[in-house]
Amino acid sequence: MSTLASYQILRGYEDGSFRPNGAITRAEFVTVLVRLTGAEAGDAAFSDVSGDYWAADSISAASAQGWVEGYGDGSFRPGSYITRAEAVTIVNRVLGRTPDEHTIALGEGILQYLDVTERHWAYWNILEASIGHTYTTGEDGESWTDYTVESLGLPGGVNELKSGTVYIDENGQLTLLQAGVNRVGDTYYYAAEAGYLIDRIIEPSALGQGFQTIEGVTVYVDGDSLLYWEAGVTSLDGTLYYTPAAGYACGDAMADGITELDGALYLSGDEAVHVSGSLWEYDGALYSVNSDDTLLQNGWVGLLYFGADGKYTSGNASVDAYVDGVLGDIAGDGSMSQLDKLYWVYEYLRGDTDRAGAFSASSPKAGETAGIYDQQGSLTWLEQDVIGMIGSGGGNSSAWAGAYIYLARRLGFQAYPVVGTLTQQTNGGTAETAYCWAMIQWDGQWHISDVFNEYCYLNQKYKSYPVVLDLFDQTVIQTDLAGYTYTNSANTSVGDIGYSFPAG
Repeated sequence: MSTLASYQILRGYEDGSFRPNGAITRAEFVTVLVRLTGAEAGDAAFSDVSGDYWAADSISAASAQGWVEGYGDGSFRPGSYITRAEAVTIVNRVLGRTPDEHTIALGEGILQYLDVTERHWAYWNILEASIGHTYTTGEDGESWTDYTVESLGLPGGVNELKSGTVYIDENGQLTLLQAGVNRVGDTYYYAAEAGYLIDRIIEPSALGQGFQTIEGVTVYVDGDSLLYWEAGVTSLDGTLYYTPAAGYACGDAMADGITELDGALYLSGDEAVHVSGSLWEYDGALYSVNSDDTLLQNGWVGLLYFGADGKYTSGNASVDAYVDGVLGDIAGDGSMSQLDKLYWVYEYLRGDTDRAGAFSASSPKAGETAGIYDQQGSLTWLEQDVIGMIGSGGGNSSAWAGAYIYLARRLGFQAYPVVGTLTQQTNGGTAETAYCWAMIQWDGQWHISDVFNEYCYLNQKYKSYPVVLDLFDQTVIQTDLAGYTYTNSANTSVGDIGYSFPAG
């Protein structure tokens, strides 16, 4: 001490005292370090250190060297007594010592303090200063090459200390408890927050069955044990629960419907995480999943549009209501493939089953405009023809084609109308009619579907139809379908090899 005094590093107080039993302030501590090292003042300033303050230059010098940083409010608090953690951190910085966080975190047998966990701001610096070790220095600071193995010297298992209850594992190290309910061995403990202290032991047998709330933490009692919850989504009794981290405290019950969590989609009541980019049928609605496992909203998949709520829509509320009414429970029937559902719709519209279509046919009229309507966007004329048929019970070929197209799209199929010419082979020769029909894609091919024509024959609306029709599975490579030739607006056979249909 006399040596430090002779070099004016320690000077005492103006009344001639040294006050050996007094605590040292933050200003006094950095002043001693600055005098010891000869560091020069910089231009750093703190809100509570004026230029004429006795230690202003020393505080400025310590800040310039990166030894001190002050507090989040811009203050230094020079008159506050320095804590052991603050002193250790500053000394480490003065000496250029940096903790090897990787080795400290993963090393076995490294001393752990009962009152300092990884959540403490000075955790790494305290261990750097208190654990004996050898090291090398690189661009990223110290890398420990060896260290002193120590233990707390407490027996294994639960130890009652003045600071609380702790658990020591078989290696003499503290077991880190998570906030909430923890199991150590066959015993459950409750910790109010993450750390090493245990608040109390929980006996599941003393709790009721099912969900229990312990100090604001929800757990599930299953027999004489608590159910362990994995991080993520857990299904229990038909309900999904989301837990952010593994443990014995469960998360909140998820709301009914579709929930997006951590980049995956879940259904309440099901353990359903769906494949990227797929169409997804749930609770009477069709959805699409993006490549990043999120719902497609306000976007297209080919000719299918998905609105702000992620549901497929035709864009017309009346048409959507008609489609939902026809499909009913069929849409969500998991025992049927989507192609089976499409054939059900086909039979429904052409009236070939007990689920016969409720509409009577009226004479077809010319389509609004000849052409192939495979573009994205609203088909107003098609919507209006479908709505007219819903209200009147009858409709032209575009109304029937439209009904089939909107039902097919709701089931996830790419479908569009073609307005062209139908050439009929009749008993009296041939007849050409301005006509509308549906093109629907599956198995990589486009198929002609003409439910209006089939309805007319099967319900004997036109006696001249020579054969029983079944156009459900007729691909466009065929020119003559059951006595009928379909041509596009250029009066070219739809089946001609040179004709180009949209792909995908």
